[in-house]
Amino acid sequence: METNSKKRWGSRFHFEQAWAENEECHKIIEDVWGQQDLLQPVPALSRLLHKCGHNLNRWNKKQKQEMVARSKELKEKIKRIADSTKMEDWITKNRLEKDLNCVEEKLEIYWKQRSRALWLKHGDINTKFFHYKASNRRKKNTIEGLFDNNQQWRTKEEDIESIAINYFKQLFSKANEGIDIQTILNRCVPKRLSAKENSRLLEPFSCDEVKSAMFQIHPLKAPGKDGLPGLLFHKSWDIVGTEVISACLDILNNNADCKPLNETLICLISKVPKPTKMSEFRPISLCNVIYKVVSKCLANRMKQSLSTVISTNQSAFIGGRIIQDNAIIGFESLHCMRKGYDHRWIAKIMNCVSSVSFSILINGSIKGFFIPERGLRPGDPLSPFLFLLCSEGLSCLIFEAERARKIHGLRFGDLEQRLSHLLFADDSLVFLDATVEESSTLKEVLATYEKLSRQCINFEKTEMCVGCKIDNSKAVALASNLVVTLVQNHTKYLGMPTFVGRNKKQVFGKITDKVEAKLQGWKIGLFSQAGKEILIKAVIQALPYYVMSCFRTTKGILHDIESLIARFWWGSTKNKHKLHWGNWRKLCRLKEQGGMGFRNLEDFNQAILAKQGWKLITNPDCLLSGILKALYFPLESFFEAKLGHYGSSMWSGIIWGRELLIKGSRWCVGDGHAIRVNEDLWMPRSPPFNLRTKIQIPKEVTISSLLYPNGSWKVNEVVSWFHQDDIPWVLGIKLPMNKPDWITWHSSPNGIYSVASGYKLRFTNPITAECSNKSSIKAWWKFVWGSILTSKMKNFLWRMFHHWLPTKIELTRRGMALDTRCDLCNQQEEDICHALWLCPKTLKLWKHLGSLQHFPSLITNAADFIWWLKDHIPKDVFLKFIGFSWLVWQRRNSFIFQHKALNDQMWINWASDLLELHLGSNQKSPPTIAPKQVLHWLPPPIDFYLINADASLVVGQPGFSLSAVIRDSKGSLVVAEVEFTPGCSTVLLAEAAAILLSLKLAIRWSIFKAKVCSDSHTIIHAIQQESTNYTEWGQLVQKAIHMRDSFQCLEFLFAARNCNNVANSLAKWSRLAQKSAIWTDCLPMCVAANLLADKPSVA
Repeated sequence: METNSKKRWGSRFHFEQAWAENEECHKIIEDVWGQQDLLQPVPALSRLLHKCGHNLNRWNKKQKQEMVARSKELKEKIKRIADSTKMEDWITKNRLEKDLNCVEEKLEIYWKQRSRALWLKHGDINTKFFHYKASNRRKKNTIEGLFDNNQQWRTKEEDIESIAINYFKQLFSKANEGIDIQTILNRCVPKRLSAKENSRLLEPFSCDEVKSAMFQIHPLKAPGKDGLPGLLFHKSWDIVGTEVISACLDILNNNADCKPLNETLICLISKVPKPTKMSEFRPISLCNVIYKVVSKCLANRMKQSLSTVISTNQSAFIGGRIIQDNAIIGFESLHCMRKGYDHRWIAKIMNCVSSVSFSILINGSIKGFFIPERGLRPGDPLSPFLFLLCSEGLSCLIFEAERARKIHGLRFGDLEQRLSHLLFADDSLVFLDATVEESSTLKEVLATYEKLSRQCINFEKTEMCVGCKIDNSKAVALASNLVVTLVQNHTKYLGMPTFVGRNKKQVFGKITDKVEAKLQGWKIGLFSQAGKEILIKAVIQALPYYVMSCFRTTKGILHDIESLIARFWWGSTKNKHKLHWGNWRKLCRLKEQGGMGFRNLEDFNQAILAKQGWKLITNPDCLLSGILKALYFPLESFFEAKLGHYGSSMWSGIIWGRELLIKGSRWCVGDGHAIRVNEDLWMPRSPPFNLRTKIQIPKEVTISSLLYPNGSWKVNEVVSWFHQDDIPWVLGIKLPMNKPDWITWHSSPNGIYSVASGYKLRFTNPITAECSNKSSIKAWWKFVWGSILTSKMKNFLWRMFHHWLPTKIELTRRGMALDTRCDLCNQQEEDICHALWLCPKTLKLWKHLGSLQHFPSLITNAADFIWWLKDHIPKDVFLKFIGFSWLVWQRRNSFIFQHKALNDQMWINWASDLLELHLGSNQKSPPTIAPKQVLHWLPPPIDFYLINADASLVVGQPGFSLSAVIRDSKGSLVVAEVEFTPGCSTVLLAEAAAILLSLKLAIRWSIFKAKVCSDSHTIIHAIQQESTNYTEWGQLVQKAIHMRDSFQCLEFLFAARNCNNVANSLAKWSRLAQKSAIWTDCLPMCVAANLLADKPSVA
């Protein structure tokens, strides 16, 4: 065995994030991009990228050396004069610190990029953490040695390189087929893609598609062999965009060879703590950004057809869920795309897949070069979809055996469809009867799939379990026949426990262990408080999310996790306990309510599980809904379903989540057949959604009994049946024609349930805060968190506002026995007001700063004083006051803990410069100049008509009006209509109804070329985007979208209120007069003046 030696880590070229704003960097890119080759865009772009990388690398080496040397030099100079009391030295020190801050900021960005901690923002000086994480990451990824094929340990660099290259060459080499692939595919793979869908795929790619794909690439993640990440192209798009688009379109539309841009690095990610052989690494492909853009364009189109092509038994990579492992699949498996894809589309895919070449990244250095004969690359945007298509081959083979009755899947209740298999990426579950015949059939199916795809089944990881009625000898025989391991239960599937008994803590306890391990892996001292906040929200609280999305996790486990997070937040460790200034519930308040916005995990657990219930409501035809309905509520609705005696833990969690859905969802009236008048929640007002008083009618009477066949209300019945408070809300409902009743989530703008809106509803939080006015509190904290103060200053202000600063008075209130006198003046008790503003030593500083004039005669409460001060001085003066207060607190701490007594004038000069630096660097970018606003109504083009629509209402009061005004290109009135409804409405529902009224009016007057304007940006945007919406107004939007077909040309535009005066004043007139009317001339006098003012000749 060879001796082990410490490996030196290589360094390949990376574009640095810190260069993005550097003018020299942009100049280098501009100089390189001066040459163009329009005849051969792909090779030309390849040459430009190579030259750009070479020039940037050469410039970078010089920059990096200078940056590190400059940082060291500045620190040495500052150290030499740090303790000097001379004024000139203080001035010099301040200048040096400014220079050092600039250098340190660049170094922080540099180390952040190498740490891969992309969840944590730079800007609050987390450089130590970034450096620590990057160093640990490099140490973890270093390959000290490998066992070769003869089980000999090799540590020399050339031997490690040889082992890796040979391993991947063998893995990617083409195997003998020995099977008639096409015949099998023709037999079992159905053709599902239509000619129209193929035609849509083959449409020429556009410049916008390429640009969109480019900006979907992450700015920093996984740079390819050329070392150029997405950030370079994003920041320099005005320079490089033309050549990039030209080359990508040449590949996409002309099938140009993409080989020059398809050089790929294989990065080795260890699957075990200390890997010793190649099989213990997970290879990830680092593709060049330009190739990723081409692949992304193809993938963006391809994913639109996947729901048609892929059976419901597969769910990976559809709807944004991408879970991919290292799957090596032969090129010949792409025949599985006989799902109906045109041969020209397949050629585009093959151009990407077959033009690849590989090198391997070993200990930071690029090694070797070879061209694979087969395989897909994890890291290629196309790979998940191609893998999915290949896996569909297995699904089709199983379906074929099922149709031939050679395999019988699992039956759920009375559900006609049996479940034979579930596939998610490379994790599969297959269900069959416990017979030798069916196990032999499955064995044949798997063998055929291996030959078709060259994807081998890993029998070492394959397990089999049987039902409780199958005797052990038979189970052993079946397992032997399949050559798999027999187990009593499958412990996990897709990372989830498959069986949950009474001891839930044993099942879910590993989540707590993961959280604890993650927190212990970071040194608390490396984080600022802002860094801790982001770590908790982005990393720690995400760990239990996956399990909580399917199971109701025990309160004990969630409490343990919250305790660990709280200890980390307040700085406690195993060996050192720190004071917890506020309880967890207060920290979980929204930031706009004075909290930190951490999650209450129990409330969040229910909000996630409610999402599963929402799927059952809104997608009743999916496989999951069908199975759960057959098992638990075959004859009832989901809202009426019971847990039952044999309900699973997963079903129990969904039922618990349903409690939240019941609280925040209600019925929307369509045809009225599904909604029971008394029993169901359907009133479109703030919760609760039930009737004020139940009506004396049978329980099963539905709303349809109150509707005429044309969909209008039977007003007399409504008035005689309902309570007077309910009548306006009933009559205000605008009924969509021929649409079934549906469920909407009242707590979100689009009526669709989201975890965030569910959590907000669940986490009811009475504010016992410093002010009784809830809106004032919200405005205050919105101001604080959105201000230009640094993160440390904001955190200081937050703690000070809650009286969570460790002054002596506050510490004694929490049980500590202390002398409460101030250490600076040794005269008065030290509370927050005294420490920051009233101590005689501190008052001198405020006097020099000219701030005493802001102090009221009596200050007794820090929060009240700050609240008062914000409203009595200018905003910029207030923010500086907070900044100085933070520095006064730092000065106090330096005196107490480090025994540093600073000269007042020197401190004031230093503090002023430091605040100028901090608050200046945090200034937001200057606002972009908005386009000049149109101040008056403008006529439409000739042969077009302009339709203005508006609504008038007082929210919560009965009576609202809709208006529609149609004018020609001269500004002359064609027709106007108003419609008054005695009921109540919401603003958006009324605005959408007004647009619908205007469209119906235009059709009646045979107007087929028009522009429709409304001052409701929400409604116009929803129509333009054709977005999915489950609200009442969303259904009216859908109707407006469908009515486009009745026009030759119809455009929807947003108009400011001053461009919509006629429709606005007409709707207001109708509401006040409580009249519906129609005019072709002679509008009411109060409206006629606005109409005249809008005419082009008068305006």
